[in-house]
Amino acid sequence: MANTGSMTRRDLLRLAATGGVAAAVGLNWAEGGPRAAAAVPPIRPSTPDEALAELRAGNIRYYTSIGGANNMISFAEDVEEIRQHTQESQQPFAALLSCADGRVSPEIIFDQSINRLFVCRVAGNIATPEIIASLEYSVGGLTSGGNLPVSLIMVLGHGGCGAVSAAGSLARVPNTQISALYAPLRPAVFLGGSTLDDRIRANARIQAITLRDSSPLLSDKVKSGDLKVVAAYYDIVSGVVNDLPI
Repeated sequence: MANTGSMTRRDLLRLAATGGVAAAVGLNWAEGGPRAAAAVPPIRPSTPDEALAELRAGNIRYYTSIGGANNMISFAEDVEEIRQHTQESQQPFAALLSCADGRVSPEIIFDQSINRLFVCRVAGNIATPEIIASLEYSVGGLTSGGNLPVSLIMVLGHGGCGAVSAAGSLARVPNTQISALYAPLRPAVFLGGSTLDDRIRANARIQAITLRDSSPLLSDKVKSGDLKVVAAYYDIVSGVVNDLPI
């Protein structure tokens, strides 16, 4: 992510290593399959700050790869993760609430392999009761969650969000199930400003605050320091994710 001020020494070392990993992956693909991932097992962040730093480092690998640097490592790690870990338990370190838009894939945006993220997607990245319940599960709301809980929840808005745009432009709510999206998005229309981009950013912030404050389980974990709830904005052109204040 664009804000790299809180990256740890571990994150910088991991990021520096990706150039060599990418080169190795390229060689292995030419030989018929990705095998480099096994040599560099991913580290599971154990604190909220480490989890956020890992997402930032992964986003840097992603958007620099858009520019041609070929730094991404997650695709090579996926196969090894499936072979070694996914049958026993899930082990995500962060949860994402993102839009259902086909241009927004958190695993790719943050260059994370299978089993690293717990992702909930819905148009407009809104905090519905079902979404809140799912995210409560991700932080250990049930006892049978494998190696959960996660230590970070991010609400990720994105440029050109059609759901936010529709909530601000519809003269009449349609008589379909899609009307369920309308009410949760309207606060951002009124409070976010006059531009679509401002409203998208405001919506991500509002939904993150809703998650943090409306769930006693999440709120208690935030107060204890075991969890962070943050908001962010994904630029679909540059690939950069920026933090949003809440």
